[in-house]
Order: sequence, then C-alpha cells, then structure tokens
Amino acid sequence: MSDFSYEIALDEITVWVPFVLRRFFMELFKTAKWSGEIQAHVVTNSAINLFKLEQFEKASKDVTDIKAEVEELKQAAEELEYTILGIEEMKKELAEYKRAHEKYIKDNKSIDLLKQMYEKLHSEAIAEFHGLNSSSSEQRAKLEGVISSYNVMDQVMDLSEILHHSSPARLQTRLDSIRASIMKLYEMIRDEMRLDFRALRRLAQEVPGHFDQEEVDGIMARLYIDVEVLNPHC
Repeated sequence: MSDFSYEIALDEITVWVPFVLRRFFMELFKTAKWSGEIQAHVVTNSAINLFKLEQFEKASKDVTDIKAEVEELKQAAEELEYTILGIEEMKKELAEYKRAHEKYIKDNKSIDLLKQMYEKLHSEAIAEFHGLNSSSSEQRAKLEGVISSYNVMDQVMDLSEILHHSSPARLQTRLDSIRASIMKLYEMIRDEMRLDFRALRRLAQEVPGHFDQEEVDGIMARLYIDVEVLNPHC
C-alpha cells in the first residue's frame, strides 16, 4: 500500500507503512514484526501502541502528501524535459531543412543565370548571322567558326578514313554509322544556329552508286557556298 494505514485485531495491529516512512516507524516501534505474507508490520494491540499510531498517522500525513506532490512534480519535470528535447530536435531538423532549401534556391538561381547568359549569347550569335551585311570573306570566317564549334570536320575526316581503310565487308556498316552522326550534326546546326548547310545534308542522305573520296571532296567543296540562312522565328 502507498499510504499509511492500520487494522486493529483482538491481540495485534497490522500496519502498512510507506517505504519513505519505514525508518521512522521502526525507530518508534522497535518490537514490530514484519509479515512477508501480507507485506505489513505487526505490533501488539495496546493503548500505548494505538496512541503512537494515531500520532504517527497525523505526523506522516503531511509527509505522504508532500511525497505525492514530489512524485507528481518529478513526473511533470520528466515530461517537460522530454518535450523540450523533442522541440530542440525539431528545431535542428527545421534548421537543416531551411539550409537545404536555401541552397536549392541558390543553386537553381545560379543555373537560371547561366541559362540566361547562354541564351543571350546564343541569341546574339544567331542574330549576327541573320543580320549579315559583311563581305563574303567575313561571312565565310563566321561559317567556319560554326563548323569548327560543332566538330563537323572531325566527322568528315572519320568518313574519309573509313573510305580508305575499311574492308568491303565492313564498309557499309561503318558508313551508315558515320553518316548518321553527320546528319545529327546537320540537324543541330540547323535547329540551333538556323543555318542550312546543304552539303552536310547531301553527305548524310545521298547514297551514290559508288560512294568514294572523290565524291566526298566534291560535296565538301560547296560546304561554305551552299548555305541558306533560315528564318530565326520559324
């Protein structure tokens, strides 16, 4: 039992004493016997023992009440500590989320700025081609710059290499592969720079009866001549 109480029988009194009061109880009732069966102390039923029990009960009432309050306060403190720890943990998680979110926004702003710069430069380059009022030599230099930036000549050299060194059994397969790459470059230049290099298209699309280096050279001779500047808004 958690509270002090006792029961009076004919010859003895059974007393239930809270643990916090047992030391004081044993000092007052030195002859009390412990009964493990009922978990209580047993004292002789006498007038003096009844008087002492009544006084002990009055004195201990405040102690048990205070102990109950202390236990309640202890539990409240533990709950408060748990709540505070939970709040601190949540604050850390929110701070980490905030840092990650701010970094995401910063990174995306940087990407957006790079995109804007690229689009501006790209638009200026296209506008320059479509506003050509320059000499043919200057125009050719600009066209050569486009061809160089898209590594077109590397593909043409690979094509020549295939024509010179491929075995007849592998020739067609390798030709198909390299001409598909040239077509991809042609379409990129057409769509991005709005320039139609018809010689590249012929190189990629036409299939002569005897496709050889002489025919490649003939087509490439018109690379910078047979060029159409497309409408930039189409």
